[in-house]
Amino acid sequence: MEHPFFLYLLTNAPHGHYRLSLRQCPKEAGENLETVRAKKQIAGQAHEAMVSNGSDRIVFDLQLPEGKTKCITWSYDEQGKACGAYFMEVELL
Repeated sequence: MEHPFFLYLLTNAPHGHYRLSLRQCPKEAGENLETVRAKKQIAGQAHEAMVSNGSDRIVFDLQLPEGKTKCITWSYDEQGKACGAYFMEVELL
């Protein structure tokens, strides 16, 4: 069984289309990711994405229901070792 690397709680979110961006450093730092693959589970939805070399974030676009929900994220380096995505930006589109 995989262990979630990071857990985020979203509260008071209106129903709608969202963009979730995961980063290892704050956006202002301008650092690239040290991960090659990431996945997330939120509101009963699971998605996985490969990360392009030189990317500074992993982006997921999805529909979310109104209210509270939790987002669990995993990210992996080239050897399959878990590495952090410590910052998440949530944007209502």
